[in-house]
Amino acid sequence: MTQPTTASSLDKPCALYRDHGSSVPVITQGHHVYPVYLQNRAFGGIRLPELIWLCGTCHDSVHAWLYWLLGERKRPLMPVPARAKQLAVTAENWFTDAMAGR
Repeated sequence: MTQPTTASSLDKPCALYRDHGSSVPVITQGHHVYPVYLQNRAFGGIRLPELIWLCGTCHDSVHAWLYWLLGERKRPLMPVPARAKQLAVTAENWFTDAMAGR
């Protein structure tokens, strides 16, 4: 697996940054819409390479909510932006369906 690609946020803006209220991020990273660790669980490797560009704050928010949805960690104490929640729900629904179809 290759590491996420980084870019200037001028070239690849964060898909969610307006929701978390901080300043415009300087750097974003390409992250898998369907997280690699869940693809590994479901398929044993990456089959869905689609990327979304996120700043670090949004990436962490999506994962915090996803971990909670999957019952792997406690509910985040800080507010999670609505778009980050939705991206996590999308990943959780996909993963649930993928595991049911095994």
